[in-house]
Amino acid sequence: MLSRRSLLGLSGSLMAGAMLRPLLAATPSPKAPAFSLFTKHLVGLPFDQLAETVAELGFKGVEAPVRKGGHVQPARVEEDLPKLVEAFKKCGVSITLMTTDINTVNADDRTEKVLRTGAALGIPSYGTAALFMKSSDGYAHGLNERVPVDAIPGALQQWYEVITTLAK
Repeated sequence: MLSRRSLLGLSGSLMAGAMLRPLLAATPSPKAPAFSLFTKHLVGLPFDQLAETVAELGFKGVEAPVRKGGHVQPARVEEDLPKLVEAFKKCGVSITLMTTDINTVNADDRTEKVLRTGAALGIPSYGTAALFMKSSDGYAHGLNERVPVDAIPGALQQWYEVITTLAK
């Protein structure tokens, strides 16, 4: 059996809760985090089908490969990247990051065109190829991804070139 004091305390708590309920219901809930999907495994799908699939999975953003073998080839970046962005936009999805093969600024890889086209379309960031490796090693992904200390000065020089060339 409840004491009179406990009964009054419980009643007061219930009344306060009932009075606060409309106020709490009107308060927006915290925004759920948005997750992006790396879409490398979906390369080859038509852009509209790709965007619809990503949206159906519940993702609001993608990390899209814009490189050789990706959704958009560097040779066609001005033509195809706007189409990819538009397909995602129609489905409420944005490209949060472009995955690229960029590790130097050069005309053959169309570095400047790829980055400037992505920036003009509102893509906020891009990933680069592995900078901290010897060119004879291939990609740094694999069993041993450690950075050799003697590779850092060359990588810093590459970043300097990328930044000073594209920051104009």
